[in-house]
Amino acid sequence: MKKIILLVSLFFLLTASASACSMAMHEWELIFDQRFPLPGPLVPAQEFPILANRFVPSELGKILWVSDAAVSTGIVESFKNTSKKWTTSLPWVATDQQGLASHTISSTTIIVEPVHYNLRIVMFKDKLSNYRCRQLLIMQEGRIKLAMPLAPRPVAEQHFTRAWVSFYFFDMPVPGRILSIDAFPVADHLAEIYIDTKLVEVLLLNSLIQRRPDNYVTPYPDGFPDLEQ
Repeated sequence: MKKIILLVSLFFLLTASASACSMAMHEWELIFDQRFPLPGPLVPAQEFPILANRFVPSELGKILWVSDAAVSTGIVESFKNTSKKWTTSLPWVATDQQGLASHTISSTTIIVEPVHYNLRIVMFKDKLSNYRCRQLLIMQEGRIKLAMPLAPRPVAEQHFTRAWVSFYFFDMPVPGRILSIDAFPVADHLAEIYIDTKLVEVLLLNSLIQRRPDNYVTPYPDGFPDLEQ
């Protein structure tokens, strides 16, 4: 548990830094994709933005977070305010399936249950750099079940959530070869949290990676090709 909390703390420490835009152009090809089951979210992802986008403040009065995974529940409670959405300020009560029946539910109480969470490790190689530039993607993904049984219009829905860190590197993912690091969500947005400008410029100067033209529009808004859920 201490190791998990340390990793989560490091993630949020890194994602507090400033960003810079990427200077290289890529054509990514998938070479590895593997999932590992998780008991629940290791970092808050899109759970609170989903609630903020789905409802208005008058519709929600309390969040019941229902999960039997105590560690992930504690992590979400500790770091939920990293999201800037109004839903993080709502009364938030954690319980498990057995204790759910003991809680009072009103018309503005929403029951949130995280399910089917995975840690996903993905690797891409870049055709435009003769496959020497690569991307290591470490992603948390899962679903949240939403239920409001006593609302004027009862709710029963599922929504997909993701959070990730992407490492862009040349040849090997070691210090001195890491070009940049992206993370999502950082204040609910994708952010470039690290870039080795000197390394990128050296690779561009030697035509080992391709520079983006001024009018370039990336085909990868998230930094990588679309992945199946």
